[in-house]
Amino acid sequence: SLVKKLAKVDGVARADGTVQGIGLFVITKDNKLLGGSGAPTLTFNGSDAPNAAGEQIASLSSGRAPEGDHEVALDARSAELAGYRLGDTVRMVTTEKNPNREATLVGIVEFGSGGLGGATIVAFDTETAQKIFFDGKNKFNIIGVTGQPGVSQKVLAKRVQAQLPQGFEAITGKDLAAESQDLIDQVMGFLSTFLLVFAGVAIVVGSFL
Repeated sequence: SLVKKLAKVDGVARADGTVQGIGLFVITKDNKLLGGSGAPTLTFNGSDAPNAAGEQIASLSSGRAPEGDHEVALDARSAELAGYRLGDTVRMVTTEKNPNREATLVGIVEFGSGGLGGATIVAFDTETAQKIFFDGKNKFNIIGVTGQPGVSQKVLAKRVQAQLPQGFEAITGKDLAAESQDLIDQVMGFLSTFLLVFAGVAIVVGSFL
């Protein structure tokens, strides 16, 4: 209901509800977990919503958008690594009561800008994504609001914030990008420190050898 409400806020061109979940994993054709303990698997509902730069977040490079409970789309890199082609049955495990899920691969997704950093992208239609992560309830955990031409992000965020329930926050695309970059910097800083310590240990061990 909040998606429709925000779409009517002054200066809003469109509002899109997004299901973004973790806890679903793709099983490769040779029966291995795609990604393992590396980059995450992110699951979304298919959408033509634009990003903060006004570009379409994702588009289909081949095939079509998934429809119904037994269809799915994957990013090109993940489909190739897992050994799946359009028309194949993709095996997955989820956090549902019945963790085993199968769906026909009907689409290959590519992102308009930026890389995926090794992440696996899985897309279902909205009802299926809500079934997996919200027990079938008509809910979203992110709402993307696009402003009309000439309306600044700060002004739009302020207007949207006034319509939100207590405990929810409206944040501009620029601020979200900055927060994401800070998180990446923290992770990379930890990784650099870890590698330096590991290198120091290797030097000590090497000197003894």
